[in-house]
Parts: sequence; structure tokens; C-alpha cells
Amino acid sequence: MEGIVKVDDEFIVTIEALNHQAQGIGRIDGYVVFVEHALLDEIVRIKIIQAKKEYAIAKVVEFIKKSEYRKEPECPVYYDC
Repeated sequence: MEGIVKVDDEFIVTIEALNHQAQGIGRIDGYVVFVEHALLDEIVRIKIIQAKKEYAIAKVVEFIKKSEYRKEPECPVYYDC
């Protein structure tokens, strides 16, 4: 662990922006977390999969509040590919 979080930690964050890779951007006490498959204004429970000094990468464990723009993929294995 190099930042304020470590791998496998779980948090609830609000997605406040998207980066150029379409990852949601949330913050934990100012610490930046890039969240795969999250959309702007969503509230999500996340699990840290990679932690760096300046940022972390996380995956969504649960959608607490989904974006009105979220569309579920037609393919049932979309998130596994």
C-alpha cells in the first residue's frame, strides 16, 4: 500500500467526473480513485484492486444509486470480457 487505501479495501464513493478512459472518478478524503464501469453522479460501493501513492483503481461491488443514463448491456457476459 502506498496511498491511504490498500488492495481489497471497500468504500462508498460518489462519481464526480469521468476520465479519458471512461473510468469514473471518485475521492476518498481527497485521494483519487478511478472506478471501472461507473458513470457520472452514481453512488457506488467499490473494492480497491490497485493502490498507488497518488491514486487507486477500483471495481464496482454494488450500485447504490445508478445514473439515469445507465443502460444494461444486452450481452450477459459483457463485464467478464
